[in-house]
Amino acid sequence: MKRLVLIGGGTEGLETLAHAVRQQEATVAMIVDPDPAALVFRLEELGYRFADAFAIPLGRTLEALRDLGGLDLAVDATSDRAIRRALRDIAQGVPVIGSASARLLWALQEAPSHERPALSLKRAKPVFDQIDVSTP
Repeated sequence: MKRLVLIGGGTEGLETLAHAVRQQEATVAMIVDPDPAALVFRLEELGYRFADAFAIPLGRTLEALRDLGGLDLAVDATSDRAIRRALRDIAQGVPVIGSASARLLWALQEAPSHERPALSLKRAKPVFDQIDVSTP
């Protein structure tokens, strides 16, 4: 089973989390968001909580990733390029992809083979929008 970390606890991160927990071959090891006002930290005060089967640890700094170990993938649900660059330094060797890319790959995996071409074209723009061309 692949272990992934989700970076970003806002709306985009929670939407990505909803897709990630449906993946049978992956488990979410942690959600990290440096923003103390991120939605993921306020769920309880809004009357929500994770289901018992998905009790996912929350981190408030990217440094929390150093203690995790054994990560196979980092999914970045932020639009902050500085976070993406810092993530590459902190979680060296862990592939980092954007949340739109992860959701596209998961949707393609779940879709019947005859629906994949149309689905990939429909969902391509959000993936292209997340590509950071400022770094190699």
